[in-house]
Amino acid sequence: MNNYLRLGALALGTFALGMAEFSMMGILSEASNAMDVSISRGGDFISFYSLGVAVGAPMLLFLRNYRLARVLSWLCVMILIGNALSAAAQSYGMLVAARFISGLPHGAYFGTAAIVAARIVPPGKGAEAVAIMVAGMSVATVAGVPLSTLMSELVSWRLTFVISAAVAALGAVCIRLCVPRVQLAPVKHI
Repeated sequence: MNNYLRLGALALGTFALGMAEFSMMGILSEASNAMDVSISRGGDFISFYSLGVAVGAPMLLFLRNYRLARVLSWLCVMILIGNALSAAAQSYGMLVAARFISGLPHGAYFGTAAIVAARIVPPGKGAEAVAIMVAGMSVATVAGVPLSTLMSELVSWRLTFVISAAVAALGAVCIRLCVPRVQLAPVKHI
């Protein structure tokens, strides 16, 4: 299978994470109004995502014994769940909790995807592979965030999270179908 296709599957996850993380800044006013809180209090929607990232980042330490493609698929499912809950949130507390859940897979996904990207390409191509995987975040930042802000004004701020959830679902399926089995080497004790 083409390595670019495999790396594209990994980039779907980073795109979904980028949309989930950065779009809130462009839709904060609409989301805060919908949750009937001030914009400053709505800033918690950003802070709790970041808290989720900090709490979830060490997750990879506990997932070492599993096939990494499977781990990535499950992390995409977590991205999907967090964003679906964000889209459906009906109160401030629900949205804060959903944003926390959305952030949980962020660090573990990036760490795992970087390892997988570097291992599925020929030697000497690891840096290029990681750059392609990370490009999903760049595309989300450059195109996804402005698009989500526009959609928020024209349709609904919730659509941002629906799109992030849909891309995460697509990422989970593509990873399962395209990415080969990779496992971390056991830790050697000195």
